[in-house]
Amino acid sequence: MSSVSVSLGLNGSDEFSVSDNLSFSSSDWNTVKTVTVTGADDDVADDNQTSTLTLSSSSSDSYYSGLSDNVTVTTTDNDTVGLVLSGTNATVSENGTTSTFTVRLNSAPTANVTLTLTDNDTSEVSYSPSSVVFGSGNWSTSQVITLTGVDDNVSDGSQSTLLTLSPSGGDYGSVSAQTLTVTTTDNDTAGFNLSKGTASVAETGTTDNFSVVLTSEPTANVTLSLSDNDTTEVLASPTTLTFSSGNWSTSQVITLTGVDDNVSDGSQSTLLTLTPSSSGDSKYNSSSLAQSLTTVTTDNDTVGLVLSKTTPTLSESGTTDNFSVVLTSEPTANVTVTVSDNDTTEVSFSPTTLTFSSSEWAAAEWITWTGVDDNVSDGSQSTLLTLTPS
Repeated sequence: MSSVSVSLGLNGSDEFSVSDNLSFSSSDWNTVKTVTVTGADDDVADDNQTSTLTLSSSSSDSYYSGLSDNVTVTTTDNDTVGLVLSGTNATVSENGTTSTFTVRLNSAPTANVTLTLTDNDTSEVSYSPSSVVFGSGNWSTSQVITLTGVDDNVSDGSQSTLLTLSPSGGDYGSVSAQTLTVTTTDNDTAGFNLSKGTASVAETGTTDNFSVVLTSEPTANVTLSLSDNDTTEVLASPTTLTFSSGNWSTSQVITLTGVDDNVSDGSQSTLLTLTPSSSGDSKYNSSSLAQSLTTVTTDNDTVGLVLSKTTPTLSESGTTDNFSVVLTSEPTANVTVTVSDNDTTEVSFSPTTLTFSSSEWAAAEWITWTGVDDNVSDGSQSTLLTLTPS
């Protein structure tokens, strides 16, 4: 009796494999033999696939030669299309620090797949590369994306940027985009800097100046208003400064000029304060940002009396003379000048007191002298007239 061989044909399918071909002889022709069919993992998300297994006989026995039959084999798919990210959150800072994440495909693509990266705020983070390509040879190899913090000069706190990866090509055209949230830590602080903390002027009208610049770019115009605790010692110009997103880092100058107050009060310190008065930027719309500068004004006034003359000449025949008196500086309260002499027999005078106020200190007041006849032949006499202020 002849043996019969049964060959197992896959018909070109790569979805499964089978055990070795079968052989029957006259002694075991009626013994059941098992064919083992094993599914093959192709890494492609191609859903369940149906293939045909063909069994073909060959034998010298003409009755068993050329027989065939087909078995339908369904291979259940275990692959899904998708993106695999190493994480969904990353952190960088405006100092330029970097962070990375990786991405790969979840299954082998049927054609090249391009992942394009986009974001919703380019002012906070940059990334490289902006696209990556996966093919059948590298689909499972992670590719690295580098994120870098961008300094925007704005005091806006930590900002979150949404980075989107959108696939296209092959069987990934319908796959939903995936996102990664990037937090950028701020390195800016709202405020302003003064070029100096102390300035010096004099009552003679000398000047000094200082400059002002913001420490961060505002999101709306910022107005700084200048105030002082004593307008009688120093004048400032201008008294307001306006900064915008275009000139926030450009210094603006305030000029200080000493004011002559006519008062002998020594060197005086004036506190000048710059305060944000209005801004649409909430970080700059705060009086807590106020800064001060001390201006020292050197005095040019001295206390004293100025007499228009000091040696009038009189005679005992009753002739008169006069002289005026003014103060050398504005008093802080009324000043009374008392007039006295060392010999009332030679001269009389009127008035005997003068009063100066803060509003009339520079207006001359007059004293009249009159010679007195003492009926004594005593020659010319000198009398000392004394003016004593209080």
